[in-house]
Amino acid sequence: MNPHISSWNQFLCSLADELLKDNIKKIKFILKDYIPASVRETLDDGHTLLNELEKRNIISCNDLSKLGQILADIGRKDLLSKIKSYMEEKSKLTSVNEISQKSGSTFSSTFNSTFNSAQTSASVSASTSVLNLDSIKKEYFVENTSIELGIYSMHNVPSGICIIFSNYFDKEVIITDENKKLEQRLGNGADESQLKETFTWLNFDVLVYKNKSSKDIVQLLYSNLKNSSIQDCFVCCILSHGYRNGIYGSDGSRLSFEELWTTVEDASSESLQGKPKLFFIQACQTEINVKEMSLSDIGIKVDFEDVLTSLATLPGKVAFRDVTRGSWYIQTLCETLKNRAYDSSLLDILTELNSNMASKVDYYKVCSEYKIATQMSSIQSCTLSKKLFFKPYDVTALSRLRIL
Repeated sequence: MNPHISSWNQFLCSLADELLKDNIKKIKFILKDYIPASVRETLDDGHTLLNELEKRNIISCNDLSKLGQILADIGRKDLLSKIKSYMEEKSKLTSVNEISQKSGSTFSSTFNSTFNSAQTSASVSASTSVLNLDSIKKEYFVENTSIELGIYSMHNVPSGICIIFSNYFDKEVIITDENKKLEQRLGNGADESQLKETFTWLNFDVLVYKNKSSKDIVQLLYSNLKNSSIQDCFVCCILSHGYRNGIYGSDGSRLSFEELWTTVEDASSESLQGKPKLFFIQACQTEINVKEMSLSDIGIKVDFEDVLTSLATLPGKVAFRDVTRGSWYIQTLCETLKNRAYDSSLLDILTELNSNMASKVDYYKVCSEYKIATQMSSIQSCTLSKKLFFKPYDVTALSRLRIL
C-alpha cells in the first residue's frame, strides 16, 4: 500500500473530525461561487466536505495551501499546525525532485508564509483576501464558470452602507386630511438595535437617523449617497407608521416608495449602477382615506433596476409590533439573516422569512373582543437581476475595525 495515500487518508479523517458544524457552514459559504448549491446541501459533515474539495482539486496531498488559507479565514488557525505536521512528514517520504514536479518550493513558501502570519496575527487581512478566489477560479473551475454568472459582486469591505430611519414618534401626530392619529411607536428601539447589530455583522457601515420628516429622509438619503463611496450594495431600513405604498415622516408628512427609489437613483446613478439597492420597511400598509392625492402620494410603480423592497406586511394590512420586543417583521428578518446569510441568497432568505412569519400567531383586543393576529411579509418590488449573497463579518473581515 502506498504510504502517501494511507497517511493522506488518515490526515483527512483526522482533520474532518475537528471541523465543527459552524466551520463547515462557513467553508461552504466561502466556496459558494464554485460548488453548486445542490452539492453544497449534501455536505453536512467534515468528511463529505473534504472529499468534495479533493474531488474538485481545491486540495490535494501535494497542495494544502488553499485549505490552510480557508481555515485561517474562518478562525481555525489551531488546525494549521496539523497541516504543517502532515506536510513535514510527507516531505520525509518523498524526494525533493518528486515534490518539485508537483508543487515545488511554491507550496513551502506560500504555506509557511500563511502559517507564520496566522500564528503571529489575531486577524486575517481582508484587504489582501486570504482566500484567492480568482486564482482558484482560473486554475480549477474553468469548466464551471457558468456557476459564477448571475451573482452580484460583494467582495469589498465594507460591503456598503446601511441607513436606518428610526421614527418612534415621541409625541402624537394628527393628520388632518386623513383624520388619523400617529401614536408613539413603542418597541421601536428593539428593532433599531437588532437592525444595527445585524447589518454591522453583514459588513455594512450603519448610520441611524431618528424621528425624521419625509423631507429630512429625502435630503439625508441624497447627501449620504452623493458624498459616500457606496462599495457593492446599498441598504435602507425604515421604521415608521405607513400607508399603502408609502411611509409617514415624523411630522406626519407622506413619502411614497417611488420617491424613495427616485431619490436613491438620482443621488447614486453612477456609484450604484448595476448594484443592488435594498429597502426593508416596517410600517403598516393600510389604505389612505383621502379624496384628493398626488401621484407621488399614491406611489405609482416605476421600474428601477436592481431594486428590492421588502415590506413587513401585505398591501392594505397592518404590521404588528410588540411594545417591548419589537416588531414581528424586523425581529424575524434579523433572526433569519443571522441563521441563513452564510450560505443562502437574499431571495432564499426572504422566502424563509415569509414562512417564519406565516407561523406567527397572537391575539389583540378590540373593545372587549379578542381577535387573532396574523401577518405575512411581502416583496413589494424586485428588479434584482442576479443572486445576492451577503458576506458576514466573522467570515470575511476578521481584522476590520471601523468607527462610525
